[in-house]
Amino acid sequence: MRAHGLLHKRVVLPWAGGGLQFWLSQSLFSGDDIDTGTRALLDTVAERLGDLPVRRALDLGSGSGVIGVALSRLWPRAHVILSDRDALAVAVSALNARENDGSRATAIGCLGVPAARGPFDLIAANLPAKVGEPVLRLLVRQAAAAAPEGHLALVVIRPRQDVVERALQGRARILHRRALRAHTVLVAEAAATMDPPPGQDGLAAYLRGDAEFRYGGHAVRLRTAWGLPDFDAVPYSLRAAEPLVCGSDLGPRVLIWNPGQGLTACGLAATGGARPAITVGSRDLLQIETARHNLRRNGVAAAGLHAPSIADVTGPGPRCSARFSARYSAVV
Repeated sequence: MRAHGLLHKRVVLPWAGGGLQFWLSQSLFSGDDIDTGTRALLDTVAERLGDLPVRRALDLGSGSGVIGVALSRLWPRAHVILSDRDALAVAVSALNARENDGSRATAIGCLGVPAARGPFDLIAANLPAKVGEPVLRLLVRQAAAAAPEGHLALVVIRPRQDVVERALQGRARILHRRALRAHTVLVAEAAATMDPPPGQDGLAAYLRGDAEFRYGGHAVRLRTAWGLPDFDAVPYSLRAAEPLVCGSDLGPRVLIWNPGQGLTACGLAATGGARPAITVGSRDLLQIETARHNLRRNGVAAAGLHAPSIADVTGPGPRCSARFSARYSAVV
């Protein structure tokens, strides 16, 4: 990973009487330094929750793994899960856990809260600002349901504070608020029992509605997802690729990388004649699952749905990338 420039720099976080060192990537959130919201969240956890007996904790949306690794240092006997939908985030989180002796920290790829890994005594998250209010509400409700009688430590940008607090109503009791210039940190105690909200697992929480696009000479109907762009128009890049999708000489096996909402995959599947075997791949699990959903809705079974670690794709050099691409007759 380092040799291919995926890791941008290394920073030190003073923490728990020592220091933690983190590799950061410019392809992930806060790639130049540990952001203000994360630092405030960790300070609040140490001040308000540091004496709790935590056996199982979750860093939800781990990014580079700063929160989860810090929790692992604060509670060295706890099993800490670091979850993210981004394969690069999972890989960097795992690397940072290893390099800080987080032997009981596990990084996983997941959409939403990995409830099956719980219940959790503590769930901590720097909540995503751009994911869309419906998803943000559901993530908070999922977190409360996955931590019965446990604690939530959340940081959110100030314009989204009301959304988070309303999502907590009836599910968790807010114990502390810390207001910053641009963020608010919330510490809450979850209810003893709570039925999981609809869409507790998988893609359901992200689906926003139906849209129809004219693409590749066909009307393509998609169910679009919150958190992905191009939900209401065909972007320029896909218009530029449209003649290729309409062509008939792509061969029997086609890889569509970064399928987004799945428009290219579904447009290709709608063309006449023999359909190629379609594989969709991305480091973003949301793109994978959205494309899978839309292919199925259009009556097509994808040959494969691949969410590799970045190392699987780039590997030890150009020859590995060539071998990956050589599995397919065309890469779109």
